Amino acid sequence: MSGRQAAPLAVGESEATDRQTSPQPLAVATGRSTMAEFERSLIMERTRAGLDAAKAQGRTGGRPSVVNEDVLTVARAMKAKGESVSAIAKALGVSRATLYRHLGDDC
Repeated sequence: MSGRQAAPLAVGESEATDRQTSPQPLAVATGRSTMAEFERSLIMERTRAGLDAAKAQGRTGGRPSVVNEDVLTVARAMKAKGESVSAIAKALGVSRATLYRHLGDDC
């Protein structure tokens, strides 16, 4: 050996304990955390800007709606004749929840 001796470790203690509590690794971990948070905020900002730009051009995201004005007109006519929402939904191929959402107070 070269004259250096290893210090004995207590039970359950390891060299990793020093690395976790010493200032340098803590500063590195804090810096990485800060950079990750900064990057996440940049991504959110760019996403919001892109969505706003698309909206300004008349484009919207998401799944297209099953119910258009023609389907809604037929549903209202069927409801006026006294048919149940379940029967209307089955005839039009949509769910009852979809009909209630689009018909609103007409039900």
